[in-house]
Amino acid sequence: MKRSARLARFNMITPTPLKRIALLTAGLAVLGLLAGCKIPTFSGSQPPKPPTPTTQPAPTAPDTTEHAEKASQVVKEYLSALKAGEFATAHALLSKGSQAQHAPKTFEQQGKQGMPLFDLDSLKATVTGDTALVEVGLAEDSGTHGFHLIREGEAWKIVYRGGAPGMPYR
Repeated sequence: MKRSARLARFNMITPTPLKRIALLTAGLAVLGLLAGCKIPTFSGSQPPKPPTPTTQPAPTAPDTTEHAEKASQVVKEYLSALKAGEFATAHALLSKGSQAQHAPKTFEQQGKQGMPLFDLDSLKATVTGDTALVEVGLAEDSGTHGFHLIREGEAWKIVYRGGAPGMPYR
């Protein structure tokens, strides 16, 4: 085969840049159709209108400050109930898991053994998702103690794994 014949045959097989663009566009259109995408078409000089959103806007995340205040309030209520000897009230503020681990009678016996004095005006809560750590200053010294809480439904609950009810280990 002569060189000119081979070159002519090569030119017929190899697409020109314009043919390449057309083939690429057609290939993308086929892929788009297979993927379920709509291919925009223009009829006239105006572009199509953007689709109207059908989804509702995402709800805003609850305010972390609000959760911190609620968790702090639960710790205040818990410590106030223990101090007043209202052990059933304090026990009700425990998480479900903590209530299951500590029977009310045992909780009351442990609570009667005393507890440190807390400075309830010095609470500082840190909320991370559905957990919170509320630090409370001790009135006797400059130290602090942390209470771990979890959120069960909309309520914050104290996690009490062991120790004394007034100084639960986290």
